[in-house]
Amino acid sequence: MAPVAVPAFFRMQLLDNRYPALHGARAIAVVMVLQLHASNLLVLHFHQPDRPLYYLSRQAWFGMDIFFLLSGFLIGTMLTHGDALSSARGIGRFYLRRAFRIFPSYYLVLTGLALMPWTTPVQRSTLAWEYIYGTNYIVFHHRQLIMPWGWSLCVEEHFYLVVPLILLLLRRLASTPKRLGVLLGIWMIGGGIRILDGLIHWNPKDPDGIFLRLFVRTHDRFDILVVGVAIALLLREHRASFEAALARRWIRTVLGLVGLVGLWLCVSPPRVLARVPTLTESLCWGTFSSLLCGALLPLLLAGDGGFKRALSAPWFRPISTLSYGIYLIHIPIGEKLAVPAALALQTTPGWTWLLSVFFLWFFSLSGAYLLHLLVEKPMLKLRARVTSG
Repeated sequence: MAPVAVPAFFRMQLLDNRYPALHGARAIAVVMVLQLHASNLLVLHFHQPDRPLYYLSRQAWFGMDIFFLLSGFLIGTMLTHGDALSSARGIGRFYLRRAFRIFPSYYLVLTGLALMPWTTPVQRSTLAWEYIYGTNYIVFHHRQLIMPWGWSLCVEEHFYLVVPLILLLLRRLASTPKRLGVLLGIWMIGGGIRILDGLIHWNPKDPDGIFLRLFVRTHDRFDILVVGVAIALLLREHRASFEAALARRWIRTVLGLVGLVGLWLCVSPPRVLARVPTLTESLCWGTFSSLLCGALLPLLLAGDGGFKRALSAPWFRPISTLSYGIYLIHIPIGEKLAVPAALALQTTPGWTWLLSVFFLWFFSLSGAYLLHLLVEKPMLKLRARVTSG
């Protein structure tokens, strides 16, 4: 029997499949973020604590760092390809393509949430800041935001503004080692800023406030994006050597072990770090996660290891395509639909958590699919016409 043809309207415009394993990494990052936020909603919003599951859930906090790494690699790949940086027109085309990809869905969801009956006047007062991607710098003044989870989108947008300039400056250097050395210096500066920021703003009477200082602001979180750019630059300028190295089993093994060390440091940082206030957070939220993600990304780009093959499964690609939409809408869906549906079943705390994650995943995926059909796909087709040539 011949397969049933899907009408053109319902077909997805899937992401580029040049590096299929990255789709698997992005899908895993989505699941990590959703399960963590389901836990946060249960504990903080609905006051349904389940300490063992909540504790385990919080150990997988670095899903957003995976997104940052992949974004850095994606942008680095775009800007080091062809003549993207050779003229003002090339840079303008880069920004225009990013705008068509990101802005329509963001502004639609943000405006829609602002019009919802449950949104308060205090929340609407921050709308102008959220429109200009200033969310992660007003969270201290306005705890009630329309889209507080938009902080990560702000980090990426701010980074997009400066990364072409960084790469233009790097082109003036004569060799790849010098370029990578500069990026290493920028990465170290990022970690140093975070450590200094934590020490300056630490308040023992407000231990949770350090999260709003170190985890969400662009100047404290750009180092993981720099790692992605550095790997993109290395792959672009030395592809043959890069792929030859990753073809060797022992190199893949070393990178895997480094990644496991990074995972251990992220999940269970050494207790000695706690002797200095905020040092644990400063190192985990960017430095240790850079070690974890930076070691594993090359395994997804070259070679033929089992890790790469597993994450290259074709069913990851549609999820990866919908990941942006999932992130945009998952919090209101969790608050208003998914978690209340799980609580209404009145099961045990463990089942409530599992059902919350499942409902959040199902409804967010469904909503993101509709957003893709109605907004993203038309905008991508328009982008192709506008930016052609």
